[in-house]
Formats: sequence, structure tokens, C-alpha cells
Amino acid sequence: MSAAVEAPPRTEVTRRPAIGIAAMLGTTLVVPLTGLSVKLLHDVGLGAIMTMALRSGGVLVIFLPLLLIERNRHALVTAHKRAHLWHAFFGLSSMACFYYGLGYLPLVVVTSINFTTPIFVMLMAIPLLKETPDRFSWIAAGVGFCGTLLVLNPTAADFNAVGLVILTGALLTGCMIIVIRKMPANSTHFAVLFYYAALGALVFGIIAVLTATPEEWAALRQPVAWLYLAGIAFFACTLQFLLTLAYRLSMSSSIAALDYLRLIWAGGLGYLVFGELPGPLAVVGMVLIIASGIALIIRQRAQARRGSAR
Repeated sequence: MSAAVEAPPRTEVTRRPAIGIAAMLGTTLVVPLTGLSVKLLHDVGLGAIMTMALRSGGVLVIFLPLLLIERNRHALVTAHKRAHLWHAFFGLSSMACFYYGLGYLPLVVVTSINFTTPIFVMLMAIPLLKETPDRFSWIAAGVGFCGTLLVLNPTAADFNAVGLVILTGALLTGCMIIVIRKMPANSTHFAVLFYYAALGALVFGIIAVLTATPEEWAALRQPVAWLYLAGIAFFACTLQFLLTLAYRLSMSSSIAALDYLRLIWAGGLGYLVFGELPGPLAVVGMVLIIASGIALIIRQRAQARRGSAR
């Protein structure tokens, strides 16, 4: 489950806002469905590492036939390999953190902590991209931080440190976004996704073989496990397709806030399937995190308008 959603490279196309908005709304359902599948796999007996390995392998299998297209083969050869390596390192590490957290915390809680990524991006952009946040952005980030503390509730007697793993995943997602911003233009969307899946299948495949428990090997003999894995691979490809439509047919600033609807789907699915209900403090924290994220989106949109007007 990718925390933050990366926008694919845009080309000049005719804007169709209604289709773009519909595609973005689709992503808000696909991402929680992916998280739901990961939680169901955990219940079957598969851990985060094995799930990551098989998920990446499944996506790679789907992408392999696309290598028959000469343009895609050329994209892999000419791509900036080091940038793809860093992108895959941060992206796959963050996904592993979220997959791990989904096995122990409610789906809606994991989703809400995922939305702290914009705060980390803002902070890292100061030294790395030479960006200077204004007072409004700092206040919004502070509100999001307070919301995160309420969701994690570190003073509670039953504090679950798994929340810190998910927060680390949000930080790593922020690192991935910074890498994407600095990625050379000759790295196409296909190259980004292909190397991401290939490196994930290789690295996590090796780790999974070396660390898999007898329970995990037994779980792989259950047909339902492969059904969930097929669903995760399908959702991963569907997500990228919908994102491409959304960001090509609509302005990024007009659809970014829609991503927060994921929390509604995550909360509903978590309750219907697992009976998960966050506590009152967690709900307040989620509201603050959402408010922080939307405020940062609005500020970035205003700054982009001022920049284009100069």
C-alpha cells in the first residue's frame, strides 16, 4: 500500500476533468482494498516480507509482456539506473512498513498515519530542494503532528509501537517522493514501475526464501492465499492506470484532496470485515491529519499560482 500516491509523468493531452476526478475517486477505493487484502493474507499466515515478494513478482509477471513493445525496452535501457534504485529502495521499504503495520493495527489507523507523508516532504524539501515553507505551512504541519500523536497515543498503557513502524513508512514515502521530483526526465512511467517491481521481486524474494517460517509455506498451499495475492497484484496495476488517467486528464491541484476519501473506505472496510473501530482520540487525530494535509495542498496550490503569474 503505497502511502502517498506518486503522480505519473504528464504529457500534453486534452483535459477531461470529469474522467480525471472519477479515476481519482477510483484510486481511493483501490488502495484500501489492497490494504484489506494484505490484512486477510496476514490472517491466513503470510507475513509482510513474503507478501511483498509475491506482490512484486505478480506485478512483474503482468508487466513482462509489455517488453514486446520496442518503446518500453528502449525506456529500460536509457533510464537513469541510480535514480530507479533509490526510488525502489525508499518505495519498497515504505511499503514493507505499511504491510507489516496492517497485520497489527486497524486499516483506518494505518491509512491515517500514511497521510503524514506531506509533512515529511515539506521538511525534507527545505535542505534538499531549497524550498522555504511559510508560517501557514509550519502551522499546518504542527497540526498534523499533533494529530499523529493522538492517533499513536504514546502515553497509553497499551501503546503499540507498530505505529512507529508505520510512521517510519510515511517518512520513507516522503523520501521516495523527493527522489521522484529529482528523477531525470528520460525515466518514463513504464521504467519506473518495471524496475520497482523487478527489484522488489528480487530483493524480497531472496529475503523471503531465507526467512520464511513453516507456517508461511503452509499458508501458500491454501488457494485463498493465492486469490488474495492475485487481488493485490491486480489492484497495484489498476491503481497505476487510474492514477495516469487522473493526473493526465485533470489538474493535480484539483484532485489531490480527493485522496483523503480513502479514510472513509478504509474505515468502512475495516469495520465490515474485521469489526475495527478507532477510539475517540484516534478519530480526533485523523481529523487533524486530514486538515493538515488539505491545508498544505491549498497552500502549495496558491504558491504555484503565484509562481506562474510572475
